[in-house]
Amino acid sequence: MTNTMDTLLCIERSDDSWAVSRGGDVVATGRLRASGPRAPEWFPGLVGALDEAGLGIGSIDAFLCGIGPGSFSGIRSVLAAFQGLAMPRGLPVLGLSDAAALAGAQSIARNAPTVAVVGDARRGLLWVAAYDVSADGAVAMHGSGAAPTHTSDDFALVRPDELRTAIPEGALVVSGEYGRISSAIGSLATDNAIREDLRPSAADILALYGSAPEAALRNPSPIYLHPAVVAG
Repeated sequence: MTNTMDTLLCIERSDDSWAVSRGGDVVATGRLRASGPRAPEWFPGLVGALDEAGLGIGSIDAFLCGIGPGSFSGIRSVLAAFQGLAMPRGLPVLGLSDAAALAGAQSIARNAPTVAVVGDARRGLLWVAAYDVSADGAVAMHGSGAAPTHTSDDFALVRPDELRTAIPEGALVVSGEYGRISSAIGSLATDNAIREDLRPSAADILALYGSAPEAALRNPSPIYLHPAVVAG
């Protein structure tokens, strides 16, 4: 695992941002030039931006990205690029949940100690993860107090009419897909729901990593909430 003095490159595809931290402090940020999840132009643009900031790929000690849920094509493309860059020097490729990072960022921004993140799981279901966030930004699963696993185990799948029972009382409710699931969130009849799409940035992923670096997954895969469909 990396240490606090390492230089980390982080990419977050849900909002197409990148950030670099050194010694635990964010030293550069930017936007990816991506016209779509599979568009290849983001990579040479990123390399050029890093060079302009005096942060060549050779100066990077570890690679970090948000692994969902969501933006699967974009996440896979980032992981493939990171694995290619990391292999020659045996550097770590790490992943953290977008939902946990969003909860941490919105908790601090809105002074909300409990945050429920909701998304569209498709197949007529929603996914929900509820977190408690301390004043210093440490994120724990609501109720159990356990650290997030950054896997599908952190998420409950519910029907839209079951959403109310999955939201802790008084929790701030946020979603990166509000436009898709606005009717379900609207049915909660709470003033604590943010009625706009909110997505974590690469800097938010780095902040979550800084609060619990040991929790990051090594050689991660995107977070899938349904079993793979196997052709018969």
